[in-house]
Amino acid sequence: MVVSLGGPLAGPVSAQDATPPASPEAGGVASNTGVSFSVNPKGQVDGSFFEQKAKAGDTLELTVQFGNLGAEAIDLRTYVADVVTLTNGGLGVTTEGTTAQAPTPWIAYPAATYTLKPNEGREITFTVAIPADAAPGNYVSALVVQTADPVPVEGTPLFDQIIQKAVAIDITVEGDAKAALEIGAATYDASGSSPSLTVEIRNPGALRLRPAGKIVVKDASGEAILSADVAMGSVYARTDTLLQFVLQQPLPAGSYTIDLSLSDAATGAKAEVADLAFEARAPATPIQTSIVFQDLAIVAGPDAKAPQFATVTGSIVNNGPALPNARLSITASLDGKEVETFQLLPSVSLATGVTPVQQRYIPGTGFTKGTWTFVLTLESVDPATGVATKLIEQPVETEVVVP
Repeated sequence: MVVSLGGPLAGPVSAQDATPPASPEAGGVASNTGVSFSVNPKGQVDGSFFEQKAKAGDTLELTVQFGNLGAEAIDLRTYVADVVTLTNGGLGVTTEGTTAQAPTPWIAYPAATYTLKPNEGREITFTVAIPADAAPGNYVSALVVQTADPVPVEGTPLFDQIIQKAVAIDITVEGDAKAALEIGAATYDASGSSPSLTVEIRNPGALRLRPAGKIVVKDASGEAILSADVAMGSVYARTDTLLQFVLQQPLPAGSYTIDLSLSDAATGAKAEVADLAFEARAPATPIQTSIVFQDLAIVAGPDAKAPQFATVTGSIVNNGPALPNARLSITASLDGKEVETFQLLPSVSLATGVTPVQQRYIPGTGFTKGTWTFVLTLESVDPATGVATKLIEQPVETEVVVP
């Protein structure tokens, strides 16, 4: 993981040879390159991180261990990096040589390259000098350990890659720290193979947040076409990031708005917007997404005058790419008043071509007296985020009349 702190470099740094690396049982990077190494705070397992509470003016002494778990010697480069918040939350690190931001300059850890034989490691003790005027709050940087040079990927001569790990240094300076959360502009992008909807998220406060909440996207008529629960990873203090949804189908060109509410359970920080506007423009090269219903019908049974159920029949014609996770719903109305929406097919895979539909429907109230009408809605659902995107909505011409 990664860590940053701010202030002048100070204090001792020591490196000890032949320190045993973390054992393979504790974890470590094992990639399809054949390279395997571990990195961890001393006394902890691979994948752990430093977590400290301190006062302004304190100096902390910490020790990191890293070692070669592979069968061949490797060159490992290590340095301190700033932490950034990844899209949708989570820890990312800056590249070596990037201008250090607080709190990275507090950490006395010089960059170096080590050649390690199999089962050989290093143990490095370093200091973190917290300035006397450091404001209360959470500060995170990272110690990065990575292969000094790109290594070949097994099975192909075409690709080399840097294998990287980072250990977070998470320091909380005691005092009255303020949390804050802001929501910025929204952007829709359909230029790539997968259209996406992105909202700017900012944490101008002094505490790490894990925002969660709900997003609703509405079309120009105000009808909700997409809704999803939101659960972001860590959004680090004094960083900006993006909340992004990858849509399985592009939005029709037009004007849209977003209602978004987010809050952090630990700090109480909240942010909310209503009717945040954005435009969906058709891509320069249109994406083929033509989906239609065909031959829809509803037949009441077993007695049309006293029905106990209705059978929905027809076909879904998909002229575009396959949809691995779609959802078919029916909305029933009695004498023009909506009664309920029911998922006929909660999860269905739609191949390119024709998918027949034959599904039985029973209203929760039963078929009571009056004229029943129906609307079918097909949505694509992103299995990773739960985001549902409306693809097509069509009334069924057949009615069920109960005398």
